[in-house]
Amino acid sequence: MDGLARAHEARVERAHHLTAALALAAEKGAAAILIVELADRTDQLTAIGAMLWLAARVVYLPLYAAGIPKVRTLVFLISVVGIGAAP
Repeated sequence: MDGLARAHEARVERAHHLTAALALAAEKGAAAILIVELADRTDQLTAIGAMLWLAARVVYLPLYAAGIPKVRTLVFLISVVGIGAAP
């Protein structure tokens, strides 16, 4: 196996680990949404931020596996903006 194939295989392995991390983050996100809901701090911006975060994280995984660095970084930053949308 050449170096490029090995690098791609390693990236796919790391993406698999990121999938598990996304599942854990989704659990934390669900807990955060529950806390926001119980504190009666929900609004349309909170909902948009949560959807933006989730969508960006889902898009991030294949970009990471494909090794597309600049677009991947932009998508990650979009997910951070989603987190910041909470009041």
